[in-house]
Amino acid sequence: MATLSIEQQELEELQEVTASTFDTSQAEVIKPVFSTNEQTRLARLEQLETGTYVPPNSTLLTPGKNIGLNSTDSISDRNEVSDNVGKIIRSVDKDNNQIIIGTPNADTLYGANGDDVITSLGIDDIVSGRNGDDLISGGSGNDYLLGDAGKDIIYGDYSASGNSDLIASSNDTIFGGDGNDKLYGQGRQDRIYGDSGDDYIEGGADNDQINGDDGNDILYGDDIEGNADVSGDDIISGDNGNDKIYGGRGNDFLEGDDGKDLLVGGQGYDSLNGGNGNDVLIGTDTDFFGQLQQGFGFGEKDTLIGGKNNDTFVLGLEQANARDVNGKDTVIFDVVLYNDGNIKLNGTQDYALIKDFGFINDRVTRGVDKIQLAGSASQYLLDASPVSSISGTGIFFTPGQVVPELIGIVEGISLSNLSLSDSNQFIFV
Repeated sequence: MATLSIEQQELEELQEVTASTFDTSQAEVIKPVFSTNEQTRLARLEQLETGTYVPPNSTLLTPGKNIGLNSTDSISDRNEVSDNVGKIIRSVDKDNNQIIIGTPNADTLYGANGDDVITSLGIDDIVSGRNGDDLISGGSGNDYLLGDAGKDIIYGDYSASGNSDLIASSNDTIFGGDGNDKLYGQGRQDRIYGDSGDDYIEGGADNDQINGDDGNDILYGDDIEGNADVSGDDIISGDNGNDKIYGGRGNDFLEGDDGKDLLVGGQGYDSLNGGNGNDVLIGTDTDFFGQLQQGFGFGEKDTLIGGKNNDTFVLGLEQANARDVNGKDTVIFDVVLYNDGNIKLNGTQDYALIKDFGFINDRVTRGVDKIQLAGSASQYLLDASPVSSISGTGIFFTPGQVVPELIGIVEGISLSNLSLSDSNQFIFV
């Protein structure tokens, strides 16, 4: 079968009849499970980072210390090589898999064609894995890390416990290269590029810039666990492919670009832009991990832009999961996003702003969008926007409210052009 061009895919999506309905199962992501080989190399990396690695039939290789003779270089019967001038330690096995330990200084380190384990240790290093399925750790300093070809695992600032606070984090630049990579920025302000392949990327703490590039990528501005101490104002772009993008904590900017993307803003004042393709946009969390809130979207004002094609703006969920600090899960049904639970306030302190709702499919520039709500049409009403600086139609949740609760504003669309009973405009779950 011939591969469709991006332009042909966009045209087919524009010609589709309707936007899709979203349920939280579509947002579920299982944290990558490392293979046995990857676990072995991670254990080796931990030994390298802590200075406890002992090659078979050899003496202890301690980063930054002399392990050879009092000459420029030394080589053992296991082909373990150390440079006594730069003190870079290199071990090569019969399959050309290398173990490379850098120095506390600024190093330039290259792997070979095997499955290499490289830790740079020092400041402002340049590391390239080249071919093979490599495991790379930048260590402290502002590092430039490149996986090149292969299914690589790259940490900007690795620690065995997964807690980036245990090491001196830094502002790293990470390139996955070809292959399905796992990339972790950890602490500080990182720039991470997935390049080709279906990549899994976590920015970690602080303000990161993440670009998935080609492939169907899973991109987290923070981390998959939603740890309270991991946050930042991230800029995340999916680029080509059908991507899943999660902002996490902080005021994030998410852009889907081409493909059928899922954008989940998480906590904070987020801006989401679906770009081309039939996208799903959710400004808030879709589940809780170990934190207590008054509601999904409490205190948030998110901006949602669908872009081309048939997009779904999610303001309600059929069900969601809440996990307390003890790991106990509770399933919540009929979740109204941006409902702060205060029956006497009109909700102008938290809502989603939908900036480009499309209800006419011109089959050229855009399709027909839908707004997803929880419950039934009888629980909502439409009225003029209560925010003076925004013209358009407000969506209000009414049950139990003394004052109807604003949960969303459809900017630029008059009340006469929207109807809760129009199934081409609203989905109820």
